[in-house]
Amino acid sequence: MVKIDWVKIPGGKFRMGLSARQIGSLKNKLPENRRLRDNFYESTDLVSETTERVINLDTFYISRLPITNEQYHQFTLSGHLYADPEKLWVTEMYRIYHLDLWRSHPCIVPWQQAEAFCNWIGGRLPRASEWEKAARGMYGRLYPWGNNWNPACGNFDRAQEKPSAIGTHTTPVETYPQGASPYGVLDMMGNVHEWTRTFEWDEFHQWESLVVKGSCAEDGPSPLWFTHRATRHRGSTDELPYTGFRPVLDQWQHQYWTGFRQKR
Repeated sequence: MVKIDWVKIPGGKFRMGLSARQIGSLKNKLPENRRLRDNFYESTDLVSETTERVINLDTFYISRLPITNEQYHQFTLSGHLYADPEKLWVTEMYRIYHLDLWRSHPCIVPWQQAEAFCNWIGGRLPRASEWEKAARGMYGRLYPWGNNWNPACGNFDRAQEKPSAIGTHTTPVETYPQGASPYGVLDMMGNVHEWTRTFEWDEFHQWESLVVKGSCAEDGPSPLWFTHRATRHRGSTDELPYTGFRPVLDQWQHQYWTGFRQKR
């Protein structure tokens, strides 16, 4: 049985993106030599966040924690085509992660496998707007825990884990309870990025790309308070290192979801 701790995110309106006031405050806090380097921060880092908008969402349920290696391992035993360990982003990563030491760490997989896992349990990946509401609440926090930066609220330190292999900088998903969102959802910033099912147009590359939310332990550059804000998102058409996921259920799906028992 795959056990998932679902958190109810009530329907209604919330503020998505950064307000003009928040943008101004962030820019003013940046060091002078980093603030407008060829308008880099203004045109690149803040472009997806410059317009605060009110989004109305239906009630949904989201996993309180990112999917762990132990949970994903049950998927690999199911016989599902996309659960083939050979199709993992890095096969060696699969071998490393299923040692007991890594069972409670977030699972790092390509988008296709994250989507397949969610479908396997009867759910789906979150939309970018759903992820952001679960992380920030109704009133537009900068970080899941509030508006003031606190590095003790997540895995943001690139030196926390000494081994250099990809994935070894992650931490168990319940390590930072003080980083909980207003709804009690954990590990939404730091540790690993998270896949969504939202696509956006990439003007620079002239293609549609998947929106990735959250941040990871390897994110840079500093300052960390700027890099790890909850509104930030990036596009990806490729597998990214340090990218995990958490499923969501629509309200009707949650009504009938009792857990998935694999066939034997």
